[in-house]
Amino acid sequence: MRPFTYLGRMARRFLRAESGATAVEYAVLVAGVVIVCVAAAAALKVPASSAFNNSGNTIGTYDDP
Repeated sequence: MRPFTYLGRMARRFLRAESGATAVEYAVLVAGVVIVCVAAAAALKVPASSAFNNSGNTIGTYDDP
C-alpha cells in the first residue's frame, strides 16, 4: 500500500465523518473566548492603569533616610 493513498483515504474519511466538532464550531468557540478576553481587558484597563500610576508616583517620591 502506498503511503499517500492511505493518507488520502484517511483524509476523506475524516472529512466525511459527522461526529465531533467541526472547524466552524471551533471558530465560534474561539471567537467567544476572544470577545470575553477583550471585554475583560477593557474592564481592567482603567483600574490597572491608575494602580500602576500610583505605584510609580509612590516609588518616584521615596526618599532614602
